[in-house]
Amino acid sequence: MKRVHWLWLLVFLAGILFLELASIREKTFTADEEDHYGYGWNILMLNPDSRIVGNGTLMPFNSLNALPRLIGRQLPEGRIRNFLIDLETGRLVTMLFSLLLAFYVFKWSRELYGIAAGFFSLFLFAFSPTLIAHSRLITNDIFSACLMTVSLYYFWRFISSGGWKLAIITAVLAGVSQVVKYTMLAIYPIFIVILLCNQNKEIAGIIREGKWKALAQRCLVFSGYCLFFGLIGLLMINVGFLFHGTFTPLDEYNFKSLSWQTIQSQSGLLGQVPLPLPTLYLEGPDDRKWEEETGEHANNYLFGELRNPGYFPGYFFWAYLYKVPLALQLTIILSGIVYLKNRRSYAFRKNEIFLWVPILLFTIYLNFFLFIQSGFRFIIPVFPLLLVMGGNLLKNWQAFSRAARIGIGLLSTCLIVSVLSYFPHYLSYFNELVWDRKLAYKILADSNLGWGQNRNYLDRYRSEHPEVIFSPTYPRAGRIVLRANDLVGLFRPGEYRWLRENFEPVDHVAYTYLVYDVTPESLQDALRR
Repeated sequence: MKRVHWLWLLVFLAGILFLELASIREKTFTADEEDHYGYGWNILMLNPDSRIVGNGTLMPFNSLNALPRLIGRQLPEGRIRNFLIDLETGRLVTMLFSLLLAFYVFKWSRELYGIAAGFFSLFLFAFSPTLIAHSRLITNDIFSACLMTVSLYYFWRFISSGGWKLAIITAVLAGVSQVVKYTMLAIYPIFIVILLCNQNKEIAGIIREGKWKALAQRCLVFSGYCLFFGLIGLLMINVGFLFHGTFTPLDEYNFKSLSWQTIQSQSGLLGQVPLPLPTLYLEGPDDRKWEEETGEHANNYLFGELRNPGYFPGYFFWAYLYKVPLALQLTIILSGIVYLKNRRSYAFRKNEIFLWVPILLFTIYLNFFLFIQSGFRFIIPVFPLLLVMGGNLLKNWQAFSRAARIGIGLLSTCLIVSVLSYFPHYLSYFNELVWDRKLAYKILADSNLGWGQNRNYLDRYRSEHPEVIFSPTYPRAGRIVLRANDLVGLFRPGEYRWLRENFEPVDHVAYTYLVYDVTPESLQDALRR
């Protein structure tokens, strides 16, 4: 890569970091950040069993967010120490990983489709509001996206070139991803499906020609790599959880959920076999399953309807439609059309299969098998893969007509304007299909809209309008302000029914809080109805 390209790459990455830093300045901690940070600190203190009660999503990788605090505590009093031990400094670790993710989006796209495509994918990353929003938080969404993308990139390199060096890199990355987020367990079946799609013609040819010895040799090599990847994964999980309770038999677990209790009761003699896993690793999925079974989670919400128990099949299709900028959606569609039109010049089984298998499998799983639907953020792990694919639109940039170049420029301009118009409130971003932004709550809620990040803006609004009534506990007249999530009934469905069914908001505070003007007369009419 030329020196000028490295320079532009640094400019892009610096721009992404600046956008993240500038947009997080006044944001308070979201609902889960302190839990993730706290558990990361417990890991550093060699106390992995101090998981926050009721939060089975916490994982050891967040110890990296707390690492600056550990370093700071070794330093003498002063500005550097105070900076490092500050909880907000932990957010910088996530930002650094977002830059690593952005770099690999650029790198993979460039190696597939050329330098112009690489920079275009990087540009799409910089103006993906969901990615930028979560790149600033002490959670595990960006970490999982980074590990997913980088693992798949090196798996692509490994399958293309072979060799134990790439195998070790891929296995370690996939193994580390297991202590980032539980959904990363899917990376192993994804690898297998990709490999089968990549090798299906060769395997079919071997079978057709009756070369059974060659087939047996391939199966042996495949089994060897599976064993190697599995052992590395187990090692990373045990290291992450500090070997806490490793080799505890299944019979000795105290599961909460009926599903895991059933597995335990039906395990027979296998229940007495020591498991090569930390006890904490299985407690997380048990907690989540218990939440599903008991409804001890926020209600699922879509288009004004609540479900709990129950979920919305296709939820993430709708979330994608409203939460991803229209210009970005159109870019991805156009890149697909260009690909199909010129498909003979590509090598799908060799390259794009590594992008589309995880996208399709994750999309199917999230839309039809995930029963806790608390936000679009769950799809983040595969979103960068769409951006890599989107770079394909500029593969033959030099051959573009003047009209095509102008079209790409207009599309890019629309994307920039749409995303920056929400600055700094990227977590609450909705595209132009929601023209009246204060009505976004009628489409989606929960972490799609508010996650506790805008309390400073609420405090400022209340100080400037001391007459407002915040979250009234009974129907009242006056200027009312409340969280959109409370309005729709994520936790208490009936509490604000009188307000949401009879009144429309007149304003909003940082898109998270809704403002209503309720006159005594209109209130009486509403109560009569």
